[in-house]
Amino acid sequence: MLNGIFLGILTALSAIMTFTKWPEWLKRLVVKHELIADVIAGFSVWAILGMISKTLTAVIGAVIAELILGLSLHFYVEQYHAGKVLQKRSKQS
Repeated sequence: MLNGIFLGILTALSAIMTFTKWPEWLKRLVVKHELIADVIAGFSVWAILGMISKTLTAVIGAVIAELILGLSLHFYVEQYHAGKVLQKRSKQS
């Protein structure tokens, strides 16, 4: 069980670190369609961890990762709407 929790935390951190490197237009799309992004993230986690193993460890890892990703996405969207997320502005010529 501890292995599953550890796997879930590492998977979620990896996804969050990847999200921070996305272009701004893609982040805005995620903010605009939060539910769809959450569903896609959930399916992605289940697919990736399901390919690794079909054991209880992978299931626990997927559940933990999806909980962390769902919460972080929700908090990111709240911060974005509150104006606390730094938004890059394009240069206008």
